[in-house]
Amino acid sequence: MKKLTCLFILLIISVNSTYSQNIKNEYSLSCDSACHIYNTEMHTNDYDIVIGREYKIYHNYKKGNPYLNSRQGKGIIYSKGYAYENKIILYDMFLDEIAVNTSFKNSSNTNVKLQKVKIDSFSIEFHNQHYHFIHFKSKSSGANQISSGFYEIPYIGKYQLLFKYTAEKGEAKDGTTEYRHKILHFLKINNSYFNIDSRKRFLALFKNHKTQIKKKMRSWKGRYKTTSPAQLIELIKYAETL
Repeated sequence: MKKLTCLFILLIISVNSTYSQNIKNEYSLSCDSACHIYNTEMHTNDYDIVIGREYKIYHNYKKGNPYLNSRQGKGIIYSKGYAYENKIILYDMFLDEIAVNTSFKNSSNTNVKLQKVKIDSFSIEFHNQHYHFIHFKSKSSGANQISSGFYEIPYIGKYQLLFKYTAEKGEAKDGTTEYRHKILHFLKINNSYFNIDSRKRFLALFKNHKTQIKKKMRSWKGRYKTTSPAQLIELIKYAETL
């Protein structure tokens, strides 16, 4: 009887061991499967990028707002080698932050302010207007440098042209706060950045070729401040040949 009892106990232990091993194997397969799903699918949705606090409107609806083109646009966000497409993006130029509409509908007011540090660049479209902004991370400070933030780079050659879109806070005639849009222009020469928002500043960068550049400017028959991006790029290309 005692031998039979011992044999029964050994049988139970054997069955439990086998069952436990099977559970372990099934669990391992499940983990592998989950990892595979994450690596192949998770990076195509919002879980990796739409992380942040709710973006709350802070401007007066009846006054100028701080948004690029004054509204949301459709675009792509690039982060750590992945592209997150078909996003409804709001670029706040005053805060230099972007927010994404979580429902992918223009009618929704639910937006999430993304973690800026995770964004490498983003593209945004408004009907026939297209912009691409890179997240410039300044490694130094001081003279002839620019601050970190989102910049558009419309031209790269011997020199590099950068646009910084901003919204300046001001006061309307009725005393309420409003925002005025402005674009700052910078020219990168070697590893230095120079503001070229005035004719005088541009000419100061090419002291030995002022005569030729002035002649080129006169051919536009317009003021330097009304220069279009295409004309400015043409002028920079010309300066590169001198």
